[in-house]
Amino acid sequence: MDDRARGALLGTLVGDALGRPFEGAEVGGTRALDEALEQRVAAPSAWPHSDDGEMMLAIAAAILEVGEVDEARVLASLAARYDPRRGYGRGARATFEAFEAGASWRDASRAIWPEGSRGNGAAVRVAPIAARWRDAPEDDVAERARRSAQPTHGHEDGASGAAVIAVALQRVLRDESLDGIERLASPALAARIVEARALRSAPVGRAARRLGCGVLATDAVPAALWAFDEGGGFEARVTRAIRMGGDTDSIAAMTGALAGAALGAGAIPAAWLAALEPEAVAAVERFGRALQAGQAV
Repeated sequence: MDDRARGALLGTLVGDALGRPFEGAEVGGTRALDEALEQRVAAPSAWPHSDDGEMMLAIAAAILEVGEVDEARVLASLAARYDPRRGYGRGARATFEAFEAGASWRDASRAIWPEGSRGNGAAVRVAPIAARWRDAPEDDVAERARRSAQPTHGHEDGASGAAVIAVALQRVLRDESLDGIERLASPALAARIVEARALRSAPVGRAARRLGCGVLATDAVPAALWAFDEGGGFEARVTRAIRMGGDTDSIAAMTGALAGAALGAGAIPAAWLAALEPEAVAAVERFGRALQAGQAV
């Protein structure tokens, strides 16, 4: 796994862990949020990741186990790594409980919402898919991302959010434009992505209020694309995502994945990497070694 693919996975963890304490901040940001973020950036210590980072590691583990994206294996891996201290939502908790009680992955995925979850959780965890299949046709990557979403985020908004971020990561890894990425999205999400592109160079607060920055894929995925598209180094992009407020850990996780894919793991501040949980970093390295050795095929 080269430095940029590694950067996508580590960027997910860093964005999630840095943004986690600010989850639920006022959308549009505040001076208090900016000041607290500056303090956290200036003095990194131990930054535990949330459910977002843990789910990304679960997807990597599932790919290594079977060499493909298999819905039942994905859900088993997600459930095996479930730790309530990481802040999982009630939909995920209900899905894991139903699956462990014997429900199929299809039935478990609709334990609360018959139409499937519209949340952003499936989109934040797709970096391993983009890293593994970066050279595949992008429609194949999108389909794998959708399959990875189905066990927990079966609604078209949630599943297409995963497809959009996976293919965006693939394109960034291949130095390709994100133009037209909305073709992979549900109608509701596509409209919000187009809106995000129209907000280029807008102040952070204005963009955040227009896009919403909430827990739904239709809010968070466009916000992450906007925060990344505004440019700058890794730190600038990830802190911009957090300054938007709202679901800060998820939006920063996606932005961090994109920034890491664009700039490489070497662009992530060393102190930020050192603040991550060592086992999480080790899991990323194991995934990379397996890809290099051709095991995930």
